[in-house]
Amino acid sequence: MPKVFQIAYSPELLFTREAVLRSRGYVVESALGNEASKKALESGGSYHLFIVGHAAPEQVRQEMVRWVRQKFPNARVLALNPPNVACEHGADYNVALNGSGVWLAVVEQAVS
Repeated sequence: MPKVFQIAYSPELLFTREAVLRSRGYVVESALGNEASKKALESGGSYHLFIVGHAAPEQVRQEMVRWVRQKFPNARVLALNPPNVACEHGADYNVALNGSGVWLAVVEQAVS
């Protein structure tokens, strides 16, 4: 089963996305914010995809993408972007958040 790690910046979005991903058969681990994510990931692990949420300033999100790239150099990263941000540099996939349909299709593509 594909394993996904979600970095969220809103408790509500963390729980909502986690539930949606699990309902589609993904194994999901999540953390709220960069520091909690780094702590959870320090021991390593194997993940098919990292998802970086949209509800934080761009600089905070970029820091997390860079950290994931350093810690997990072969990992795929999906950045969920606010409508006013075209892309998150360093991410493999960028989706302007506009409902779940598009980002879920990208998750499916990224883990296959």
